[in-house]
Amino acid sequence: MPATEIILKTNHNNKLYCNFFVHIQLPWEEGINEKVLLRISTKDGSYPPFEAVVYDGVKQTLSDLAAPYIYLSHGMDKIAFKAMLQKEAPSIKADSVLAAYFFKKVNSKQE
Repeated sequence: MPATEIILKTNHNNKLYCNFFVHIQLPWEEGINEKVLLRISTKDGSYPPFEAVVYDGVKQTLSDLAAPYIYLSHGMDKIAFKAMLQKEAPSIKADSVLAAYFFKKVNSKQE
């Protein structure tokens, strides 16, 4: 089965260099379940394409997202993250639901 293609805007916080990483975004419309093979690339070419699986995921409102996860995902504090999201999608508010997806690169030597 071919991998589902996911295109991230950029390599925020250089997280894509890690074998395990978190990415916060609006939830995918199509439910991407754990262990589904994904081919991840960046729109700006800041990291070469690779394959990964969703290791875990959680949905929370923007106001409930913990600052440490925002920093791990995007390398910024909660205020800057909210401003970035609202610039890209003005309809996003404090009660908007976001998803934190935890990824594991395929063929990672770490378990």
